[in-house]
Amino acid sequence: MVSMFSDSTNAFVQAQLYGFTYTTDLDDKTSPYFLRLQSRFCADVSRFFIGLAEV
Repeated sequence: MVSMFSDSTNAFVQAQLYGFTYTTDLDDKTSPYFLRLQSRFCADVSRFFIGLAEV
């Protein structure tokens, strides 16, 4: 299970995907592929907001 803890408020994030290929694994929120992408996305968002807080 992937969890993201933050003390920030809700924020709008707009992103584009490059080189993305849809697969049916993305329909299953328990698939290893979905969980890996989810984990990477949450880590990237956390780094983005933590980086803003340090400026």
